[in-house]
Amino acid sequence: MKEQFGIVSAARMALLFALPCYLLLNLVFAAFKVVWEERTKGEWIGRRFVYFEPVLARSEFVMAANNNKISKFRFKDAEPGSMIYYKFQRDGPENFLALKLMAHPLQLYDFKSHRDYRYTSGGVRVGNRNEMCLKYFLYEAASPFQLRIYVTSWEV
Repeated sequence: MKEQFGIVSAARMALLFALPCYLLLNLVFAAFKVVWEERTKGEWIGRRFVYFEPVLARSEFVMAANNNKISKFRFKDAEPGSMIYYKFQRDGPENFLALKLMAHPLQLYDFKSHRDYRYTSGGVRVGNRNEMCLKYFLYEAASPFQLRIYVTSWEV
């Protein structure tokens, strides 16, 4: 009986000594892992993080039935309150779509036509939750198509 008690006691002591070492090693390796993952995605140039390849932030199927509806989404890779630079990629004709991307729904106005506001890239300063809002207007006679929003960089 005393022998079993000694074995259990030794196992407890080994666990008490091994657990802090394990946690410390995980803490050190986690920091290196974060830096490694960041370096594989892009690089810091001053206060701006520039991606090697643009990162897909949102993909939306654009159709005239959803004209002037707000679509909210988040880009979690950037720091809260940062300036996010993006570009649009359309699978359909560019001249049939008016669109606007902002940080808050109140900043978006209603479109009256597909000619109101057309652009292909820009930047938006997001709030603490990294939320962005998209509103678009597609020409009624146009066929629905895919719209993708890519983030090229963000700045603190």
